[in-house]
Amino acid sequence: MKMKILGFLLIFACNTGLHCQSSSREAEIRATEKRWDNALLVGDGAALKEILSDDFVLTDASGTMVTKAALIEGLKPSKSKQRKSNHTEDANVRIYGDTAVVTGLYVEDGIYNAKPYRIETRYTDVYVWQDHAWRGVAAHSSGQKITLDGRPYVPEESEKKH
Repeated sequence: MKMKILGFLLIFACNTGLHCQSSSREAEIRATEKRWDNALLVGDGAALKEILSDDFVLTDASGTMVTKAALIEGLKPSKSKQRKSNHTEDANVRIYGDTAVVTGLYVEDGIYNAKPYRIETRYTDVYVWQDHAWRGVAAHSSGQKITLDGRPYVPEESEKKH
């Protein structure tokens, strides 16, 4: 009898969209976050054009406002910097109707001026449901830790803009 009641409740919840819609939307957000990370890693500006809204803005750890166009421009190959891997840790997705907020830790490893680097930064990404997809509308990073060749690194003022 208990199993029949439990089964009925699960069917009712999914049919009314109470739980299934929420977990489905969360899965969509997580997949979009993964696409965003991959686009940064491989320099895929076309993917970022799809993921980010036209009025997207990132406030980076230095307080600089970065537009969608500037972020995509910054993906161009560079002789001094090559991204080797990236991933997100501790991602927490919260959905409020047609808006979602994701917080977590972004970690990136690569080579900068022939030396290994690692960037770790706490982030907040904000998405809205727009044109039948989740679009990134704003992002913020803070608490950035950079190591270069295994030692703490603080970029020069001229490097912060690149």
